[in-house]
Amino acid sequence: MDSKKIAKGLKNGDLNIIHVPDRELEMDRQLLRSRKLLTRDTTRIKNRIKAILKLQGIVIPSEYKGGKTWSKKFIEWLKKVDFASISGNLAMQTQVKELIFLAERKKETDDVIKQLCQSERYSVNAALLQSIPAIGPMTAMILLTEIGDIHRFRRLDELCSYCGIVPNCHNSGEMESVGRLSRRGNSTIKDALIECAWVAVRKIRPYCFITKNSWHK
Repeated sequence: MDSKKIAKGLKNGDLNIIHVPDRELEMDRQLLRSRKLLTRDTTRIKNRIKAILKLQGIVIPSEYKGGKTWSKKFIEWLKKVDFASISGNLAMQTQVKELIFLAERKKETDDVIKQLCQSERYSVNAALLQSIPAIGPMTAMILLTEIGDIHRFRRLDELCSYCGIVPNCHNSGEMESVGRLSRRGNSTIKDALIECAWVAVRKIRPYCFITKNSWHK
């Protein structure tokens, strides 16, 4: 019965076809998502290191605060912190080594993504996206790999819904309620766009938009 319903739906055009990206695009998408995980893991390690220092009452020197926190000099200082116990020193050094490892992996990933950004498949659209204030190479590649072929969306509303930048709507009779941003949609795109929006709010005034028809085929 199910197979008959599916066949009938396909014949009548009642079923929506799910977009499946090609193998190359899917692998590029996974690369960008891997970078996001590396960033998240790095933040967790940094928080653990701060927690260990705070628990032991060790104050970070003023010379390493502000923009110099997590610099190479600060990492060297962390290596030399003495907790007066083998366990404490080992716990800290384990976290520091993990932080260094993640930093190296993230740098390697960034280098590959930058090369990918200049490839024939992405270079034109990446340059177009980067012409918009607050969007850099990484965000451009996130948008390109997550969206794929933008022409598969028939309307702008469909694209916005896919990206998750639409509000929750609750309608009942004559009552209509519009809530906060929907939790549905592509979380990777949504996170990237929200970060760009915060940068734009802080640093720029003009609003720039990219339309569906301006996307390079």
